[in-house]
Amino acid sequence: MAIFRKPPSIILKSYSRSLSTIVDPELLLRLSTVLYQQQHAPDSKLHSHLRSFPLPLPISHELVLQLCSRFPLSWRPLHRFLLFSQLPPSSFSHCPTTFTRTLSFFGASKNINLFWSFTGAVLARSDLLTVSFLLTVVCFLAELERSPTAIGDLVTASKLWNRAVEQGLEPGVDAYEEMIVTLFKINRIEDALRMFAALRARRFLDARADSYRAVIQWMCKQGRVRHAYMVFDEMLKRGLWLETDNQTLAALVYGLVVRKRVREAYRVVEMVEHPDICLYHELMKGLLRLKRPGEATEVFREMIRRGIEPIMHTYIMLLQGHMGKRGRKAKDPAVNFENVFVGGLVKAGRMLEVTKFVERLMWGGVEVPRFDYNKFLYSFSSEDGVAMFEAVGRRMKEVGMVDLGDVLLRYGEKMATRDRRRRLRVDA
Repeated sequence: MAIFRKPPSIILKSYSRSLSTIVDPELLLRLSTVLYQQQHAPDSKLHSHLRSFPLPLPISHELVLQLCSRFPLSWRPLHRFLLFSQLPPSSFSHCPTTFTRTLSFFGASKNINLFWSFTGAVLARSDLLTVSFLLTVVCFLAELERSPTAIGDLVTASKLWNRAVEQGLEPGVDAYEEMIVTLFKINRIEDALRMFAALRARRFLDARADSYRAVIQWMCKQGRVRHAYMVFDEMLKRGLWLETDNQTLAALVYGLVVRKRVREAYRVVEMVEHPDICLYHELMKGLLRLKRPGEATEVFREMIRRGIEPIMHTYIMLLQGHMGKRGRKAKDPAVNFENVFVGGLVKAGRMLEVTKFVERLMWGGVEVPRFDYNKFLYSFSSEDGVAMFEAVGRRMKEVGMVDLGDVLLRYGEKMATRDRRRRLRVDA
């Protein structure tokens, strides 16, 4: 069942500060101090302190906005002041600007119950229902992602949106994109695709490359490569090819490889005039997932030949692909996993990591972290490490482990020390 009867509209707008009331800085400082110090005090004590201040009646909107900026990490002082402001003779009434700003403040504090209870005021006052309010709600849902309450919160947001549509709010492209990504994040794939279909139906000419890019990337993550290809084909027909970045193509490449359509993935890579490292990373990651580390290493060599220097993530990914996240035994004892990697951590003094790894080998039921190649490489970021990587890499090539040997030799030559990495960036 589709959540939204009509697609949402969230137009990115900055909060309006066109309020003319000027707040006394001294009064604001004293008020903020009391609210912070008495935030856990009983209502009677807090209200007694607040009534001693010469607060403007009715309480100005600018004062509430200033208090929002005074407590970036604590929701309680502002919330208790708002409760006090509802009492006579204050009878504070929100305007759309103060309501949206306060709602954003509660959302940033991750207080879900307070956020939704405060949002319920919109149902009583339709003038507070603005596009800025909807933007705040969607951003809050994006932060929740896969939390257990996210689905219920999305239903509540959809009800608010349906009421906004009835009042004539026009959807914007930014609104579609934000909601599509949010729906994908909380695994509402069908609703996200309906939202994308509504974007193409209602604002086809305004749909841009970012709109297509988000759908393609998430479809590839979900393994729905055929649908991603259809969206990509439409993207090309609309003439958005020049706006296509390599991240979109990288998502397509990875989706094709994991579906064992490796030849098509290679054709996509070959048609890119200026490939970058993210494109090769996704190709290597897909090949490693198919247990083809040798082919991934060949992609690694081709990347270097084309002038694209690997980064730390490249080496860690290849080491995990060749040796496994838990380690594999080699034919030659001199280059065995325990001797090179585990023994290397012992020499570097990383006894805690070694102990955990040995415990896992001895007692399979003990739950410990997998081998951390990142810490291994970091432990040998020195001139001694350069000599070690060269010796081990040559020995691996001698016993037939050519691919892994080339990876370690390249790392020792270009990445083993900070000075070498700096020279690499300067040359690039």
